Amino acid sequence: MSYKIAIVEDEPAAAEELKDFLARYSKESGEKFDAVCFSDGIDITENYKPVYDIIFLDIKMRHMNGMAAAKFIRKLDRDAVIVFVTNVAALAIRGYEVEALYYLLKPVEYPIFSKILMKSVDIAKGKSDDFLLIHTEQGTVRLRQRDILYAEFVNRRVSVRTAGKEYVCSGTMGAFEGKLRGKRFFRCNSGCLVNLGAVGAVRDNVAIVGKDKLLISRQRKKEFMRALAEFYAR
Repeated sequence: MSYKIAIVEDEPAAAEELKDFLARYSKESGEKFDAVCFSDGIDITENYKPVYDIIFLDIKMRHMNGMAAAKFIRKLDRDAVIVFVTNVAALAIRGYEVEALYYLLKPVEYPIFSKILMKSVDIAKGKSDDFLLIHTEQGTVRLRQRDILYAEFVNRRVSVRTAGKEYVCSGTMGAFEGKLRGKRFFRCNSGCLVNLGAVGAVRDNVAIVGKDKLLISRQRKKEFMRALAEFYAR
C-alpha cells in the first residue's frame, strides 16, 4: 500500500526537507509514500478531494494559514491525519479544534519526525481498511465502505449508492467487488452488490435497503440469506 501525503509549506527548503525525511523513512521501514506539495493553504483547499492519508500543514502561510486550511479540510474530510508544522509551539495548541494529531516544531529533527510519521501511518493503516477510492467523471472520491448501501452494474458502469448520493464509475462489477474488504458485501443478483449491514428487511425475493427494493435472484437467495445471518451473528 502507498500512503498519499500532502505537504503544505510555503518555504521550499522546508518542503524539500520533509520530502527527504519521507524518503529516508521509506527506506528504513519499507512503507511507500506518494507525496504532493502545496505552497499555501489556499492551494490545497481549492478543489479539495479527500484522498490524502496524512497532511503535513505549516501554520504560518501568506494567503491562507494552516489553521484556516485545516478547518476547511475538516468540513470535507474527517479522516485525514493532520500534523501541524510550526516554529511557534503555542500556535499548535489550537490543533484540537481541527482534530490535529501532532505538531512538529521547526527546525524539524528526523528522529521526532520518524516517530510521528510511524504513529500517523498506524492510524492511517487502520482507517484504510474501511475506505474505498472510486474514480468518477467528477474526480476521485474516498468513501467509507460502511456508508455504501449498494452498487449496481448499469449501462456498463457501476452505480454506487450512499444514503445521500449516487457515484458513477467505469469498470466492471467484478473489478469493483475486488476492491472491497471483509465480508460486508454480498451479491443479491448478478448485477447488484449489497451492504449486508444496510439491509432493513427481506420480503419474498426483495431486499429492502433504505427506500429501495432490490431483487434477490432465486439462484442466490439461499446463499444471500446465509451471508446475511452470518454477518449479524458476528
